[in-house]
Amino acid sequence: LLGNSSWAERSTIWYPITTDIFHGQSKSLEQQVRDVMKIGVCVSQCPQPGASMFDQTVDTYSSPVIRYPVTYASTAVLHRCIPDLASNLTLDAVKTLLESFDGINSWSSFFASVSQSFMSGLPAMGLAMGATCAACLFLIFIFRWTVGPIVYMLLLTTDLLILAGGAFLIYYGGTLAGTEQQSYTGFVYVCSGLCFFVALVYTLVL
Repeated sequence: LLGNSSWAERSTIWYPITTDIFHGQSKSLEQQVRDVMKIGVCVSQCPQPGASMFDQTVDTYSSPVIRYPVTYASTAVLHRCIPDLASNLTLDAVKTLLESFDGINSWSSFFASVSQSFMSGLPAMGLAMGATCAACLFLIFIFRWTVGPIVYMLLLTTDLLILAGGAFLIYYGGTLAGTEQQSYTGFVYVCSGLCFFVALVYTLVL
């Protein structure tokens, strides 16, 4: 199964599960399952069972070498070989053993379906990412040539608003003549003059 592949290629962990692995032990099933999880074997891909029990095997790297038969079909999820209890390749005895643990059947089916959904959605994800990158490049190109004009338009608009404010103050000052607020006319005209002065300086700076 591993051949001459390097450790970098053996990025998936497969757990040896046989029908007699839990026999003769006084530990609880939960503790025995945890013990099995500690003896995972690094493989390049999840092995699949053959026609008979020892058609496909996985060797450990310990001394002496332990050879485990592949007794269940599995799917790689987060670099872990998750048992597929719905597969016809998984031995019936192993199915019965694994199904005796609460929730393992539903979880293995869940992980398998999530993995399949993720893999089937890769083309759509790639297309969406490509479209997003293209849109970003288009916006960068547009902003490269339009940011300058937009900024100048905003600055010119601000200048016009200041001039409009000065003109409005002149008009408002004229309406105060002959009213009780006539004493504020001078102040309003001064504010109007300030507006025109600020607009002039603003224009010169631009």
